[in-house]
Amino acid sequence: MLRRRLALLAASGGALALLVAGCASSSPSASSGGDRSAADAVGTWAGTGDKPASLNLAEDGSVDGTDGCNKATGRYSVEGSQVSFALNPMTLKACLGVTLSFDKLDHGTVDGDSITLYTHDGTELTTLTRG
Repeated sequence: MLRRRLALLAASGGALALLVAGCASSSPSASSGGDRSAADAVGTWAGTGDKPASLNLAEDGSVDGTDGCNKATGRYSVEGSQVSFALNPMTLKACLGVTLSFDKLDHGTVDGDSITLYTHDGTELTTLTRG
């Protein structure tokens, strides 16, 4: 009786491991026609003008950049074509000619060589292009 229970437990554990592994490998990729992959967000994104905003998204999930005046650092994560940001507290000095601020930056949407940045309530901040 004990052997049967151990065999059933082992079989259940193996089935669970296969199920979890199958779920982990089923995420869509750009090559399969699904959402864009995390690698598509990696790189430097920049705006235009005299004091352009820019963000550098590193492969390790770190982000740094500037809104044209104040420096920003933190982490980012990607799900599909959406990039979510968790920026560290930053200074909020005023700079002449700069109206953009990353202090409310929440997420962005990658579309080819551009990323549109938004606040948590969906207000569009700006669009940057891949550098």
